[in-house]
Amino acid sequence: MPGEFTFDSGRRSTRVMVRPGIRREVPIAQDRRTLVVVDQSVADSFGKDVAESLQAQGVAVATLTIEATESAKSLETVGRILDAALAHRVDRGGVLVSVGGGITGDLVGCAAALHLRGVEVMHVPTTLLAMVDAALGGKTGANRPLPDGSLGKNLLGVFWPPSCVLVDVETLSSLPDRERRCGLAEALKHGLLRDPDLLTFIRDHRNALLSAEVEACDTLALRAGQIKASVVAEDAEEHGVRAILNLGHTFAHAIEGEPGLSYQHGEAVGLGLIAAARLAVALEQAPESFLEEVRSDVDLVGLPVTMPEAPDGAGLLDRMGFDKKNTASGLRFVVPTPPCGAVVRSDVPEDAVVAAWTEVGVVFS
Repeated sequence: MPGEFTFDSGRRSTRVMVRPGIRREVPIAQDRRTLVVVDQSVADSFGKDVAESLQAQGVAVATLTIEATESAKSLETVGRILDAALAHRVDRGGVLVSVGGGITGDLVGCAAALHLRGVEVMHVPTTLLAMVDAALGGKTGANRPLPDGSLGKNLLGVFWPPSCVLVDVETLSSLPDRERRCGLAEALKHGLLRDPDLLTFIRDHRNALLSAEVEACDTLALRAGQIKASVVAEDAEEHGVRAILNLGHTFAHAIEGEPGLSYQHGEAVGLGLIAAARLAVALEQAPESFLEEVRSDVDLVGLPVTMPEAPDGAGLLDRMGFDKKNTASGLRFVVPTPPCGAVVRSDVPEDAVVAAWTEVGVVFS
């Protein structure tokens, strides 16, 4: 189901094109100097495809390979990208292109916003998670250590939307199964927020999606991407409704920052969705059956539904206090409101938060 759509992403219009093979058709004019920044895991494959296609069009291209890990999602890596842009003499009419997953896109977007006070950025996402979520919203960022030395997720960054996102689901066939499962966590989130039919699609096409079948993945990328775009178009810089896109993420970011745990972002989001569903039940905004449905969907796509390591809750609660979505009035939680939707609340009692964490295996001594 190839297709495309355009939406207002705040500072500019973003065009999203979903089509197999489109990674070889990046729309950049010949006279624009371009830096392609590539996740090292796809440098010899998809990064090469993008760079060679631009060279064939006569575009002056340089390529930088980076490590796309949470520990490398730092100001140091942003600095490397900025140095490469200067070395390649990318002027204000130039372009930065990211090729990789969400970490790569976040870092390149951040560098594009800073270089010469802002140059155009385009994304060629190569993971399902980036295709349905991370590449679309214009959020950029880097991590920063918290006072206790643990990881502070995306505490630095700016809103800098891409002009174009090229979604080529052919790249998904090379991903490990674990990466494809992780991408489905964000798609489940979008369905919970705005489209129950998307949840039905994921249930009905689970095997095709996990096998990276092109038609099913094209359909998912298009439908989930349009949901993300519709929310961003209403509130590009998260002054209001866009905050619902953080459903499950307050929990997820604490999990990702917990020393000794090794959950990928999508796995942490899946656990966060279950915790958020329990929060909704505890706050009497959802029936118990809703929690069971969310847990079932997370389990269906092969994501963990509990943490057998039984991490201590005190550290997780403390880490949540550094979440960038918080305000002076307290922790902010996105609470789902079935059958479809969510509200943002800052009045959640601690016992409800404890119940939410306990639901995914956290222990409070």
